[in-house]
Amino acid sequence: MELPSALSKALIKRGSIFHSKDDRFREIGHGKYFVVIGVSQTRVVGFFFINSNINPKEWKNSARFALQYPIRARDYPSFLRHDSFIGCASLQEWAYDDLLDSIMRGQTEYKATLHESHLRDILEQARQSEVFSEEEIESYFGE
Repeated sequence: MELPSALSKALIKRGSIFHSKDDRFREIGHGKYFVVIGVSQTRVVGFFFINSNINPKEWKNSARFALQYPIRARDYPSFLRHDSFIGCASLQEWAYDDLLDSIMRGQTEYKATLHESHLRDILEQARQSEVFSEEEIESYFGE
């Protein structure tokens, strides 16, 4: 069964939160929550992981540490059991069609939409950060 184009565009968009047990996360050893931050013109999805804690490596670099965005469980009760962080210092990429295939196979599941104020904050921080290249900013964090 193929997901209609309009439905996939409504699902895979900036601010969508997913949980995935796809093989690409096998190395991590468990499913991962992530938020879509943008879709490039070449149909690559840029996303940030949602983590329970800040990775200790991020404490050593102030620019990267500043991009750890806290979210509260009470703001996302449908899937968060405790306060967490969006790891906005580490942009991940996934081909749009591969993500769509993972959704269709039941390996990746839509969970929620990031609150508009949180999305605005994250985009503003990412656009101003020295962590990302101009190409990344244009591809994923643009208007």
